[in-house]
Amino acid sequence: MHNVEALRRALDYSSLATPRKTRPKKWAKELERRRAPRYPYRVEGSGTVVERQGGLPLDIPPEFPVIALTLSRTGAGFLANYDFKLGDILELVLPAAHKKTKSLRLKVVRKRRAGLQVFEIGGEFADILDD
Repeated sequence: MHNVEALRRALDYSSLATPRKTRPKKWAKELERRRAPRYPYRVEGSGTVVERQGGLPLDIPPEFPVIALTLSRTGAGFLANYDFKLGDILELVLPAAHKKTKSLRLKVVRKRRAGLQVFEIGGEFADILDD
């Protein structure tokens, strides 16, 4: 079940679809480690593995579906059907304005399970590629 439908179901039934409880403001600065604010950006796109830590496994196809969740000045968060390793370099192709696409090269810096065979991946920008 490695397709975009599994990602959509995970998004519908997980805590990703609803905001988490916010903590009191006095703790906010201590808990926030990000350098830039995140903005919601829910679009479907595709991804490819550019560089893998420990070689390329056979279970990851050349192109796989992703659903972008957030964008910031320094990186992006998205859902994927594969458990990538920290340090992997991925290239995401996401829709942009005026029916164009934008290619983003990300280094995986965070990951967590978001459902059965669905993972929430956080990456920092390695390159922004012009299309």
